[in-house]
Amino acid sequence: MAFDWLLGPKRVRDVATESVTLRSYTIDTDTFLDIAAALDRDLDGPAASVILDMPLAPVTIAPVDVPGLSPADRRRVYLNKQGTVGGHAAGGIGLAFYPGAVSVMCSGPFTAERDTIVQIIEDNGTPRIPWKLQLRLLPKAATALVIAAWVWAELSTPLHLALHVFGWLLVALAVTAIALYARSKPVTNYAPGHLIRMESRADTAARRADVRKDLRVAGITAPITLAGGFVLALLLGILDL
Repeated sequence: MAFDWLLGPKRVRDVATESVTLRSYTIDTDTFLDIAAALDRDLDGPAASVILDMPLAPVTIAPVDVPGLSPADRRRVYLNKQGTVGGHAAGGIGLAFYPGAVSVMCSGPFTAERDTIVQIIEDNGTPRIPWKLQLRLLPKAATALVIAAWVWAELSTPLHLALHVFGWLLVALAVTAIALYARSKPVTNYAPGHLIRMESRADTAARRADVRKDLRVAGITAPITLAGGFVLALLLGILDL
């Protein structure tokens, strides 16, 4: 809840369709294969498959082939599992990795299995910041700064009556403009969508460990470098204290 303003709602259930909308996540290839394995484990029916939304016609591949896809084709992946009950088709679960797609889709009596997939994504994925949504807030922030600057000027500086009137007219115009902007830009799906990172879970852990190591080294060497530069500047007479 604390990061809803930055990342969007963590989990929203659509009662009508039984789908669940998530934040956008980046997952590694092992997590993707874990999702496919969980679908095959928990749902009876044909094996889970991947449908690539190719320009000419859809192409079906196995989940194990996804790690070898190109970056462009990774954004065409739709993981699908048709479920059966008593040997009869009864719906299924689907998960798209298209730009803007953030839902785990569900039909039929498979809501518990759907929640298992959602949990795997949340436990192993890295949230992606919806920058388009944050950029949408910039006009509001700019308007707030204009109003704050004008109020500060009113309180701190003696102004001619004409300037008072002119300033408040500008504030009124700014508020009106932002209200019209908000009405013309309705809230839509600004989510970047889920993304498959082309590395294994072990590779991801190793890369993050290297980053933490580099940060620790930088945290140690930076103060020493600054202190050495300060002492050298004193010795050379560059700084005169």
